[in-house]
Amino acid sequence: MTDDVLDVWKGLARNVRGVPIPQCGHLCQEERPDAVSTELRFLFLADRDG
Repeated sequence: MTDDVLDVWKGLARNVRGVPIPQCGHLCQEERPDAVSTELRFLFLADRDG
């Protein structure tokens, strides 16, 4: 089993992207909602211009 979660997801899904969130543990959406919101905006708005 691999320790690299991003590699696991890349094997299961298309267009997978990962970013580190500094000063965050296991509950990113609770500990750093600002950073999670920024990344989700990127995800959902990325294809609007294309």
